[in-house]
Amino acid sequence: MILQGSAQLTAAGEIWDLAPGTVIRVGAAQKRKIVPGPKGATILALGGAPGKPYEPPVRAKRSA
Repeated sequence: MILQGSAQLTAAGEIWDLAPGTVIRVGAAQKRKIVPGPKGATILALGGAPGKPYEPPVRAKRSA
């Protein structure tokens, strides 16, 4: 989610302009690039870790 500023997202060969309040979802295996706008951007990324691709959590199976 873009909290402040602006950014541009490139994913799946398409480009989207992102403004405050914009919510985006990109699949875990999909390559993406987010470039901040001229005044920067504050982005809330859930499940993100700087410099690392997202890895879904391993969940324990329940026994019956």
